[in-house]
Amino acid sequence: MKKILAFALAALALVACKKGEDATSVTGIKLDKEALTIKVGEAAELKATVEPAGAKATITWESSSAAVAKVTSGLVEGVAPGTAYIIATAEGQSARCRVTVYEEGQTVVSLNKLAVELEVGKTEQLVATVQPEEKASELQWESKNSAVATVDAKGLVTAVAAGTAEIRAFVGDVEASCQVTVKSQGGGGGEEIHHVSLEGTDYFVFQLGGQAAEQIADRIVADFRPNNDTKNLWVWENTYEAGTTQGKNFYGEAEGWVSLQVTTVGWSGCAYACDDLAELNKLSAIMDAPGDYYLHLAMKSTDNASHLLFLDGTSGSGKVCIGANAFVDNNITYQPYANFTRNGDWGEIEIPMSYLTGQGLVYGNNNPKGLNVFGFLSGAQTGTMLQFDAAFIYKKAAKN
Repeated sequence: MKKILAFALAALALVACKKGEDATSVTGIKLDKEALTIKVGEAAELKATVEPAGAKATITWESSSAAVAKVTSGLVEGVAPGTAYIIATAEGQSARCRVTVYEEGQTVVSLNKLAVELEVGKTEQLVATVQPEEKASELQWESKNSAVATVDAKGLVTAVAAGTAEIRAFVGDVEASCQVTVKSQGGGGGEEIHHVSLEGTDYFVFQLGGQAAEQIADRIVADFRPNNDTKNLWVWENTYEAGTTQGKNFYGEAEGWVSLQVTTVGWSGCAYACDDLAELNKLSAIMDAPGDYYLHLAMKSTDNASHLLFLDGTSGSGKVCIGANAFVDNNITYQPYANFTRNGDWGEIEIPMSYLTGQGLVYGNNNPKGLNVFGFLSGAQTGTMLQFDAAFIYKKAAKN
């Protein structure tokens, strides 16, 4: 796994056209490509189509980074190596394409799709573009969660079980990825999950299986699950490698969860990073009554390692040691707050948000930049397992 760093996508001022009184309203807009790869100095055309077919509207075009790629009426020109998003907008509806710009001799991998949604048992063919072309023979594919979706040597993705999985196409340490969401056949989940943690309200979700998320969809205030764009699970400095997810998740469903194993770097850290400022601002509702909210988390392991859980706010942060022994970070010792049975079964942990805000964690409604909203440090012991699921902040259901 290569070193990966979070980045903030600059906010764009998108101009919507004014509708005529008798015009058909635009309900959607699509681009003919989700991803595009061009060389510096070259150009390619994007075509936008509005919905419904009879609607008439002026389409405006924007680039998230004109220093990388500029756009004029859908014609995209590569300016400098890097990544930019081209956004087409009509009457408040928008669609975007990720543009990768490369220079002669640079190795670049891109995929034709950024995200795919499948039912269990269905397949999707992903197409990878490799530059220079002679590097195409070195292309490899990998699923980061084969319990949810697999991928063969030609990019054919097969949905296995409900949940999410990241599919990687890579040449050496150069990669592109697609987020795959798998739903049970028929579009819905299986039988309803009966668990008190899914009976609350006002959910702020970090990690949750697809069926459980669907069950509480109308009660989710903010969703920080990775989308391979403005929301990501970052692993810092190669400090973890992907583990395996065998068995069922916390709610007993055949879906994946987060499984990471500490490597030999000498420390370890990961975090859910969010650069969607509008989504981050929703966390400020917790500050109105932090005593009403709880951080829910499920963990499992067979080792005895302690972990330091942290949540960063607009200002301040909250930190909790989970384990039997204290955790030391930057010469600060954090005494154990909670633990779970280390027999390979799921353990449930709930932490009052008032405990975390009492440490100085503050959520504001005018975030100036992205945040690491939920993360872990797991120490330096090679082989330590960090496995968690059902991570969210919520209001508990009132007791009868």
